Amino acid sequence: MVIRVHPLKKEFEWASCDAWTHEWHVHVRSPPAQGKANREIENECSRLFGAPTRIVRGTASPRKEIEIHLGKEKVEKILSRFSGRQQK
Repeated sequence: MVIRVHPLKKEFEWASCDAWTHEWHVHVRSPPAQGKANREIENECSRLFGAPTRIVRGTASPRKEIEIHLGKEKVEKILSRFSGRQQK
């Protein structure tokens, strides 16, 4: 799954899904320094999905690919709670 990270926001949030790129825009509280934002992403995603999650690509970039150890259908079902938040 590909996400676009926006650091230094008020709260962690799955903000929206880009309708064209299908990237989720994720807001994080942490700064993008010393791996703090990456750790927040991994921790919050693991909590949300109830499964281990790790960043597999893009640790030094706002665009990240994350791996969620959960079936695709279950991930999509969880993300459907946020699916009304699409960007055009």
